[in-house]
Amino acid sequence: MIIRIIMQKSFFLFLISILLISTAIFPQTISEKFSSAMDSYNSRHYADAQKMFEDIISDYGIEDELYAAARYYSADALLKMGKKDEAATGFEFIANNIIWSNFREESLYNLGLIYIDQERYSKSRARLIKLLDEYEQSEYTGTAFYWIGESYSRQNRLQDAIDFLERAVNDKENNSYKDYSIYTLATVYEKTEDYESAVKYYDQLLSYYPGSKLALPAHIRIGICYFYLKDYQSSILEL
Repeated sequence: MIIRIIMQKSFFLFLISILLISTAIFPQTISEKFSSAMDSYNSRHYADAQKMFEDIISDYGIEDELYAAARYYSADALLKMGKKDEAATGFEFIANNIIWSNFREESLYNLGLIYIDQERYSKSRARLIKLLDEYEQSEYTGTAFYWIGESYSRQNRLQDAIDFLERAVNDKENNSYKDYSIYTLATVYEKTEDYESAVKYYDQLLSYYPGSKLALPAHIRIGICYFYLKDYQSSILEL
């Protein structure tokens, strides 16, 4: 019995040694490494994923779509960890050096959002305008118009804001911020003291997006606009 157990253990150790030797001879392929990194990324283990993507970048000498994907997801993992400066560096590399990649369009969009969040408005607009110029059929077109208009609004460049926000409002198909586009456009018109146009867009928001969290503020702003228009009865009804 003892001899049998010893033989079983010896055989088990032999199998492990064969496995270790085969692992050394047949190392994990780049595709397998990328798959493992994506598993960590999709499981929201962003620090682990980012390290694995960086290992792929350093080991992989071929600039193809897998290399570009590793670059992109490394930067995106950093972004999800709140490391915006490091993420921006990664996205900028793709935007400037891997111009053929399918990930470049989204990298430009992400750069626009990072820079507007950092109040680097000119840099944000430069990246978003490049996106609009080079990817005319982009799924981010309307959303890019919104963020450009929003950036101008924050800098009190009101006519520039109106120009882009109106384009955002009209691009319903490719705009993920439709209600925000309408509301911001209304507030910009209100700042210019064009209260009738402001009411028009606040009303549009209430008509098309009554469930938006901006609906209540829009109601209040309509009342204030009517007050400035000296339509006090309508103002009271809204407020």
